[in-house]
Amino acid sequence: MRVTVTPEAVAMVQAGGGTLYVWRTSSAGCAPATFLHVDRQPPDDRTFTLAALDDFALHVADGGAWPAELTIEAHRGRLRALWDGALQRL
Repeated sequence: MRVTVTPEAVAMVQAGGGTLYVWRTSSAGCAPATFLHVDRQPPDDRTFTLAALDDFALHVADGGAWPAELTIEAHRGRLRALWDGALQRL
């Protein structure tokens, strides 16, 4: 998995302590999708692997499929993760 982080996102992560966690959730129903979530604290029900970047510590949830490219960006003052450039994977 290739990781791309925008300069604005790097600044936000560093200002928040230099650590970021990324994990997936899936929806069910007639149009199932996978969503990526980011936070400075991990959820209690997940385990993570450290994928150290040059600018901060990125922890990626264990198991499951991941995109070819994970993008971390700042959007309207918040961090978000994109799956191959999209907000969700259908």
